Amino acid sequence: MNANKLTEAKATYTQLQTLDPTNTTAKQKLDEIQKKTMDAAAAAEQKAKLVKLISDGDAADKAGKLVDAKLKYEDALANGADASV
Repeated sequence: MNANKLTEAKATYTQLQTLDPTNTTAKQKLDEIQKKTMDAAAAAEQKAKLVKLISDGDAADKAGKLVDAKLKYEDALANGADASV
């Protein structure tokens, strides 16, 4: 589900919960939306970290600092980068 759909769904379930505070489905769906939002943020943060490590490795490689480049690439792999990157 994309961010716009999550925002729309959150607004709808929030309104439903306001109108019917005993509605457990609205509460459950709001919790699911919160989790998806947090998961997406964590994934984006992890991707940014990997991109930086690979970029730093590339810069070290171009500067002839092969040991530093190797360490950055190994760190990226250890943090979940795909070896095909």
